[in-house]
Amino acid sequence: MSANFKFREAITFYTQAIEINPKNTDAYVGRGLAKNFLLDRDGACSDFKKAVNLGDDDASVILNDFCRWIILHINRDKCFVSSKK
Repeated sequence: MSANFKFREAITFYTQAIEINPKNTDAYVGRGLAKNFLLDRDGACSDFKKAVNLGDDDASVILNDFCRWIILHINRDKCFVSSKK
């Protein structure tokens, strides 16, 4: 069984968890990480943003680190979230 299959399967499970509880920020973060592994950068960014918008402060750190990496390595200004201070 390939790693890609396992990450696709994880996305399916996280999506089911989100359907059951749309405020499950851990599911958005987990799905975002799986999407990132499969090179779905836009989908990953979208899931990280959703977790942040639901109030997950840890997701804000992940999102900003992810976006910083995107800008440095792919040179695209995709997403930034200001710190909640």
